[in-house]
Amino acid sequence: MTRLDDILTAIVEDAANPGAAVRRELDRTGKKAVGCMLEFCPEELICAAGMLPVGLWGGAVELSLVKQYFPPFFCAPVQQTLELALQGAYDGLLSAVMVPILCDTLKSAGQNWRVAVPHIPMIPVTYPQNRHLPSGQAFLRRELEDAMAKLERIAGRGISPQALDSAIALYNRYREAMREFSAQAARHADVITPAVRHSVFQAGFYRDKGDYLETVRELTALLKQLPPAEGRHPVALTGIALSTPRILEAMERSGLTVAGDTLAQEYGQTAFPVPDGGDGLTRLAAWWSQMRHSSLAVDLEQERADHLIRLVQAGRAQGVIIL
Repeated sequence: MTRLDDILTAIVEDAANPGAAVRRELDRTGKKAVGCMLEFCPEELICAAGMLPVGLWGGAVELSLVKQYFPPFFCAPVQQTLELALQGAYDGLLSAVMVPILCDTLKSAGQNWRVAVPHIPMIPVTYPQNRHLPSGQAFLRRELEDAMAKLERIAGRGISPQALDSAIALYNRYREAMREFSAQAARHADVITPAVRHSVFQAGFYRDKGDYLETVRELTALLKQLPPAEGRHPVALTGIALSTPRILEAMERSGLTVAGDTLAQEYGQTAFPVPDGGDGLTRLAAWWSQMRHSSLAVDLEQERADHLIRLVQAGRAQGVIIL
């Protein structure tokens, strides 16, 4: 096997077995883990506290226990995440879970978590939709300050301004590396199939960001050495997430490749760096203020559709898959 094969095999394995991947990281680093439910969690705070952020995006699980908490039409990843928690999947792994309050579903998810999974503390962070106003950013800074205090108690240590600045710098480098990987993945669809591309994003939720950053950089460098793929049909992805194996496999059978995406799970995590200016909490609040093209962020200028059109044109996509 080549080095490229070794890297991709390990990534796909971690993406398919998140519990084992997280357990390995905890054993290797001695850290505690904090779950991050879906989009836009301030992972930098967890990282600065010396803990491992773990993305919680649901999974292939039959919904049973969760039916007493949610109606069937609620967002599937949220229901799947709470179902897994009720089944004990996070016991012994997570020391807390952070829930960004961005919609009615996540609001109720946080409240239900407190009742259903009381042994894993829940840390809410309410995001203002009037995020461009100074008052909105000041509100979010107070929310982040409260979350930071709760994380410090769980970690048993304080978060210094230097540690938070270092975590922000690391995550900005990680976002840049993932954007570069995504651009190369579109050129090498014979190697980076839709399923493999998804795995590269997914595995990042279960690994130490500093280590995974170097893995992604090496992967991208190896892809650049390959000739571009021919004879594929590019499509754009938009919505929350594409993690259903049957859809990913059908895309591969049909010769589809991902020209680009505006998915909350991928684009939304990596598109916008945390800006400079002010202390760490102020910068994280400003990061949310610049968030665009997401169905979870009020879009008064209606930029989301125009951005998707530009993405389709730039990638010469032959279709759009809405998820």
